[in-house]
Amino acid sequence: MKSIIDLSHSIGSSILAYNYIKNPQTEIKNIIFFTSHSYFLYDTINILNKHYLDILHHILSCFVLILFYLGYYEKILIELFFLAEMSNIAIFGHYIVIKNVKNDNIVFVSSIFEFLWYTYFRVFCMTQILIDNYDLILFTPLSSLLVIYYMSIDWSYTLFNNICDNIKKNID
Repeated sequence: MKSIIDLSHSIGSSILAYNYIKNPQTEIKNIIFFTSHSYFLYDTINILNKHYLDILHHILSCFVLILFYLGYYEKILIELFFLAEMSNIAIFGHYIVIKNVKNDNIVFVSSIFEFLWYTYFRVFCMTQILIDNYDLILFTPLSSLLVIYYMSIDWSYTLFNNICDNIKKNID
């Protein structure tokens, strides 16, 4: 059930963020803030004493949402939020596939899709935004977001290694 909630949040947040980017409205901003902030707080409570990096990630996400809500660098924050939630769709979708599909080939194809989708949004697209806004990111409190960015690169690398390990295992 948790993975369905996680996936639903990512899909809903992606749609709302995209709509806000295209047509900023206070109502959409409020919905994004209150639903996502509540989601991250609730999820943080559920993972206490389990995943310290995830807790840090959630705390930074709440920080970003508060800054966005207050209008602090709103444009870049909503773009990064959109990319992050889009990338999470593949993670939560793949987790559901792992838990519910018994066919190893489908799970393997899903892991390739997860790697490509996640890496595209979380690494390539975010890298472009960071390059375009490096002075803003490096010299403001937004620099704390680099922690999430580095975690994203590490996770992408982990996904790639998992695919390679799976290929090696099936060749041997």
